[in-house]
Amino acid sequence: MTNTTKSTKIVDFQSPYSPIDYPSKNSHNSGNNNYNGGNEMDKYVTHPELKNSELRLTNKIDNIDNKIDLMMAHIDTKFESVNTKFESVDAKFSQQKVWLITTVISVAAATCTIVGFMIKLIH
Repeated sequence: MTNTTKSTKIVDFQSPYSPIDYPSKNSHNSGNNNYNGGNEMDKYVTHPELKNSELRLTNKIDNIDNKIDLMMAHIDTKFESVNTKFESVDAKFSQQKVWLITTVISVAAATCTIVGFMIKLIH
């Protein structure tokens, strides 16, 4: 039997970089609080700030929705006005069509009568 011995080698790691100097959480940096608690808190918001932002956005969306509703009602009114004008023009066109047909028939009848009378005079 062989005896196996495990040898452990420990290597001391020396970094060429100097350690980062983080300000302590209690440090106020001489009244200049640039670190916001030392954890870059400017990236985060509190619950009241989030609710306030949510309410402002909701109000803006509601205002835009109300404006869209008003515009749609205005557009509907304009379309109704244009539709009424088209119906008026269509009614006038129908009246003019009847008048035109009556006039064409009358002129054709008068022309036939005159031509018939001239034919009798020539023979």
